[in-house]
Amino acid sequence: MPFQESGFTKEDLESVKEEIIHEFHVVSEDIIGQVKLLAEGVAALNEKLDKSCKELEEEIHSKTQPIVQALLEPLCRAGQTYYHP
Repeated sequence: MPFQESGFTKEDLESVKEEIIHEFHVVSEDIIGQVKLLAEGVAALNEKLDKSCKELEEEIHSKTQPIVQALLEPLCRAGQTYYHP
């Protein structure tokens, strides 16, 4: 059935088309905004995770370094220098 027989004019269909396009743009802009917000959140979490990992590495190093030195000190005194702190 052609659109003329359905009671819709070409102008009616053009108007509906323009409204659909407008609504698509509104929805897509909102989705883009949400994706940007999500990306900012991910970046912030990534920075926080990087900072936490660095702090943890430093803490592990500070706690294990004295143990390593204590274990290797006798070897260094004996002339077996495998490790130089």
